[in-house]
Amino acid sequence: MIAKRIESRQRTASNVARLTRYIVNAKGGIDPRNWERTADYVLDLHADPNEKGEKVSGVRVTNCHTDDPADATCLILATQARNTRSGKEKTYHLVFSFPPGEHPSLNVLHEIEDALCESIGYADHQRVSAVHIDTDHLHVHVAINKVHPIGLQNIEPYYDQKRLMQACEQLEIKYGLERTNHGIKGKEVGRGSGVTSRIKSIEDQSGIETLATYITKNAGRKLSEAKDWQSVHAALFEYGLLMKPRGTGLIIGDVRSNLWVRASQCQRDFSMKNMTDRFGPYEVPKGQWKQKPGYVSRPVHHHPSSANLFSQYQREKQLCLLTRKKELEKIRTDSAAYLLQLRHWKNHQQVMLKLGNKGVIRKMMGADIRRQAVLARKNHQASNQRKRKQVLSNAVMPSWSDWLMQKAMAGDRDALEVLRSRENRERRFRGDLLRAAGDFNLTKSILLKAFNPAVRKDGTVSYRTADGGTVMDRKDHIQTGKVSTVTTLFALTLAVEKFGGRALIVEGTKDFCEKVSELAAIHRLNITFVDPVMEQHRQQRVTAFERVATINKIPVNQVAVLNKPDYPKVPEDKDGVLTGNQDQVSGAVIEWIQKRNVLKDRQHSLEYHRLWMVTDAGKAIYQGRRKMMDGSEVLLLKKGNDMLVKPCSSRVVAKASRWKIGRSVFIDRQGRFIGKSKEIEI
Repeated sequence: MIAKRIESRQRTASNVARLTRYIVNAKGGIDPRNWERTADYVLDLHADPNEKGEKVSGVRVTNCHTDDPADATCLILATQARNTRSGKEKTYHLVFSFPPGEHPSLNVLHEIEDALCESIGYADHQRVSAVHIDTDHLHVHVAINKVHPIGLQNIEPYYDQKRLMQACEQLEIKYGLERTNHGIKGKEVGRGSGVTSRIKSIEDQSGIETLATYITKNAGRKLSEAKDWQSVHAALFEYGLLMKPRGTGLIIGDVRSNLWVRASQCQRDFSMKNMTDRFGPYEVPKGQWKQKPGYVSRPVHHHPSSANLFSQYQREKQLCLLTRKKELEKIRTDSAAYLLQLRHWKNHQQVMLKLGNKGVIRKMMGADIRRQAVLARKNHQASNQRKRKQVLSNAVMPSWSDWLMQKAMAGDRDALEVLRSRENRERRFRGDLLRAAGDFNLTKSILLKAFNPAVRKDGTVSYRTADGGTVMDRKDHIQTGKVSTVTTLFALTLAVEKFGGRALIVEGTKDFCEKVSELAAIHRLNITFVDPVMEQHRQQRVTAFERVATINKIPVNQVAVLNKPDYPKVPEDKDGVLTGNQDQVSGAVIEWIQKRNVLKDRQHSLEYHRLWMVTDAGKAIYQGRRKMMDGSEVLLLKKGNDMLVKPCSSRVVAKASRWKIGRSVFIDRQGRFIGKSKEIEI
């Protein structure tokens, strides 16, 4: 687990409304009273994606005497307004995240939030938090009011990062979470030879190599081996760089582009103190040095398509900047012309006034002229400010990573490949996944626009299924967030397109493997499995479905609803329980299930209907009974997100008629309803 503070770009102005709107994914303006939805955010798994593609699964309000985020934000704004002395930022943005695959319960997340806030002294402060899902790392955003609700002091937590890291270590032990190296053991931790974490964070967000990284990568080793100040300058000149003092420290930069960075941000060894300890007082470079090409911005991760795409990005960026410059210049020109015209009007009015009335009337009219001029100037300034704000908002150029995401969303496969090339880590993501055997180069990059995909900065394409599940299309495999019929079926369909019919390697839980094998046979997908057991099971199921289609005289492609396993026929027992196989299922039942699933495409609130199968043995929720066109009867049982249809005899249906809707029932692997404590039929 990692917890850190997100610094605000606006150091003096409070931005709690803007931050909370982002955290809870609210729709509306900056004023919380205009937000469309607030209380419905709690555990809303179908929330729309926000600006970064994240989704909100739960919202919590603490110490605000309300559960509504909008009302809480208004209260926080009112509390901050009562503090009139402090000019510093009044909102603390805390984020804590977990490794891929680690999803603590909601109660544990709340306890972790409370412990982290207490560790930095904000236990009694007002705050709004939200759990963001649909990313590899489950993470929680917390917007904390730094102004104490009673004392009204703007409290700044000193050494907060160290306290957060210590709290994380304790919480990992307490809740059995995956241990993370927080770097708090030893004074030298965090003083490595690489760029600072802030620089790395900037590169992760923008995708462009920074000047600090360029310096460290090219001249870092030579600077470390330098013997004096002149050898330092020589090493930097070789890459078009210059080091000079600035304030109490040193800066390194490219003179031609006028880009500079603190030397200590490149490496801690390059700080003023460390350099003067090594070489003595700073010395200016001596002699004439030939200036060589210096820093040029380029993508962090290289790919064959990066050069062309980055050139296109640079052209669009320059065009955007040029357009913004022209529009701002036009606003300045028009403003100067208007002010000149206003000055001429004022002078003309004053001249005309001197030629006319005198005394008190002249004074009154002169004051009125000045008042009109001042009012016109204020209105003009306000109008100019709105125009400039509109120009700046319309001319915002996305970062390199965001630009690639937009291109990938538009169907650019090269952009998608570049995004995926940024994922250099060769680690296996946790969870249930599908990947193809054989040559990786045969894998296709696809984008199913009809299913509203979201493209992330590492090239992962995320799909949201109707039952709230998530399917991740990664570079070399497909990953599912949870095991459900809809999610697994979509993942299999995606695998057919992505891997082109190659044999699949299935990794994950036993339940996931069984469902994959079952659905591949049920829907007759063009899929084979590397695992011989799964492939044998799939072939047996396909053969069984073809036999059922022949017996019931229905098309094979309509047997997708017949997913009850193939075990030998057994007639009704003495109590009238049907324990036979799917050969006894009538065509009327199949037709009814098909109609319900067709209706589900128009009404998403309906559950996916299918026949009960042996893997569904266990607890289910009774949802009623239905009579088919041919007189046969079925019971409806809800399990997870699926509605199971179980054909039963009239005797069992008569017993079930006395059950209440919502009652929990238990079914064994032979299809018999049993009591929870006694292995006897109900």
